[in-house]
Amino acid sequence: PAAYGVAATLLGLAPRDWAAYFASAAAALVPPAPLPEPVPAAIDLGRYVGVFAHPADGELVIERDGEQLHGRLARGYRMDFDLEPVAAHRFRIRFRQPEWRGAAARQPAAPQLVFEMGANDAQRATVLAAVVGRTFDRTR
Repeated sequence: PAAYGVAATLLGLAPRDWAAYFASAAAALVPPAPLPEPVPAAIDLGRYVGVFAHPADGELVIERDGEQLHGRLARGYRMDFDLEPVAAHRFRIRFRQPEWRGAAARQPAAPQLVFEMGANDAQRATVLAAVVGRTFDRTR
């Protein structure tokens, strides 16, 4: 909570009780709904590649690594992950670092990344995780 308070101050945002915010967010957690859409047979991974940004968390970079997508949160500590398709425009996050894999395994539902698509490519990427969800907007 202290880091978020400092970040909010630096960004000129209104003061917030971050401890209360996270406590209420944790109490309201609902695992992602079951996935009704099947994974498409052929996925154009290039539509998801790009750089997305969030004012507090910085850049989320999505790159293609052969026939797989790889993501990294530029400001996140060792926040590298692979993306496994689970439905149309929805991917399961598979962390590469053991500390993040362990944290994800203790959650009620696997973290996911959901893309909102524009005419040609993803325009937004939303992280769905047990503690916090973030939406990143495409910057390039």
